[in-house]
Amino acid sequence: GNSTFSPFIFDSLAFGCSVYGDIRRAKDTTALAIELEKVYPNPRLAHRTLIGRSIVVGPWISPLRDCIEGMLLGGKRALEVGDVEMACLGPTVAARHMIAAGHSLDECARQATLAREIAGKYRLDAPRAPLGAILHFTDCLRTVSESPHLLAGAAFDAAVDFGAMLLSPSAVATRLQTKVYNAALAYIFGDYACARAEADAAIPFLAGTPGQQLVAEHAFVRCLARLAEQKSPSDAPANFLAEVDTEIGRMDTWSVNAPTTFEHKAAFLRAERARLAGEPLLAMSAFDEAIEEARRNAFVQYEAMACERAAEFYAALGRTTIARFYLRRARNAFEHWGAHAKVSELDKRVKKS
Repeated sequence: GNSTFSPFIFDSLAFGCSVYGDIRRAKDTTALAIELEKVYPNPRLAHRTLIGRSIVVGPWISPLRDCIEGMLLGGKRALEVGDVEMACLGPTVAARHMIAAGHSLDECARQATLAREIAGKYRLDAPRAPLGAILHFTDCLRTVSESPHLLAGAAFDAAVDFGAMLLSPSAVATRLQTKVYNAALAYIFGDYACARAEADAAIPFLAGTPGQQLVAEHAFVRCLARLAEQKSPSDAPANFLAEVDTEIGRMDTWSVNAPTTFEHKAAFLRAERARLAGEPLLAMSAFDEAIEEARRNAFVQYEAMACERAAEFYAALGRTTIARFYLRRARNAFEHWGAHAKVSELDKRVKKS
């Protein structure tokens, strides 16, 4: 603890703790690294530790929006010292986390475009696929199309953009990202079987991306899709509810250190579990908790999704008036997010209801 490399070493230890799921120790070690950085600053490494800290440890212990600020600041500092790869990595991962944090889709697209301009200026190929996936994800939600939940278009086409990357270990995070986006899009547009299939197809890539926030996003969307597929307990596979309880337990554990990121997710899963288990009062309470927590912490996309699922839940109970209320609220939240393609779909449903 007595040199300019000390903060970097302790940050590396924190990264390892985060990768292996020891979030409490990762949090304590990161705090120590930050204190050491004040005593032993190292301008050559500061931007790398800031970006790494914001990607690997930050999402598990801090609000996502704070982590995004760290990624962008780290990218800016990297550019100042001539580290062009990190100067591009910072804004690239910031764009991905902006989607997860509920920033407007227009904002996310702008950030991805800026990162792509940096990559183009310095002739960096690695960010092309992840940035293309982000841009196409936002396009699918902002623009009405025949296949809104397929990442195949001008901005990004997995078959073209991956190519040889499919065999590259360095592309594992991008492959996971693409599958998570496919699953999320399918879920948002109501193709729950497709969402589950895409999330299942992402499982082989999880081992190559430990400690990243994408792991949590995958766990959440996969569990949501599996729950939405089931109409009654008799339809569910054996031990299904026990598996759901395990996922809820993971969200609750992550909520201890990052409540703003995970409490609404845990409540959303509890609502869907209660719906499936035939516990309507519990489902009503949990849906409202998920919606309110998501709204309060600016996760507008999950507020919208929870409202839509609440509308479907109440419609199935024959409570058409309250179902229309939640459907309209879902429509407004999706509009606030900038998901105009989804708003167009919901407008048609609102007119029919």
